[in-house]
Amino acid sequence: MLMKTEFFSALLNRALDPSDVHLPIDAAAEADLKALLSEEGSYVYLTIRDELNAETVKCSISAGTLVLERGVEGTQGVRHPYGACVSTVSPTVMAVVKDLICHYDCCEDGDCTAVPVTLHSVNAPAASRGASWQGSVELDGSDPITLDASAAPSWMTVRRYGHLVLMKGTPSSAGNVSFTLYAVNLNGTETASAQIAFTVS
Repeated sequence: MLMKTEFFSALLNRALDPSDVHLPIDAAAEADLKALLSEEGSYVYLTIRDELNAETVKCSISAGTLVLERGVEGTQGVRHPYGACVSTVSPTVMAVVKDLICHYDCCEDGDCTAVPVTLHSVNAPAASRGASWQGSVELDGSDPITLDASAAPSWMTVRRYGHLVLMKGTPSSAGNVSFTLYAVNLNGTETASAQIAFTVS
């Protein structure tokens, strides 16, 4: 058996109940995790965190499917809500990292450079069916930052370019578009969101 330690982060796209053994994440995140576990017999420890709980799980692939061993490293298998953060940092390591972020004088001037993620300056103009559209959101915070906009329309791509998140595409039908852009950093301890809404005529 080979333990993987590469960084992985995603958000649950539905609630995870205590008895669930399959990880509910979007298809792109699932593909990334499967690629990480591509070697025969490999596994990874993941931390699932929400506002109330943190649980460590062991994740591997069985018959082409991601399978979880729940409640390891002394944690309990609990219910995690939609949007809970999944990452490859265990609660023990996370506690040490958080302590360093909050208490260690890590910079010469005494100010630590770890900055919680924020989303601001949303620009989502009206769109026209069949015409190219672009919107944006400004982003600040320490890397790595994970973005999720899983409820965005299928015609739209969402990409980060430094401190700017660009949303692009060509609407295929008229109507109202509304979704939430989420950003997570500091090993899943900080989350920001921005509501995106506009009309396609």
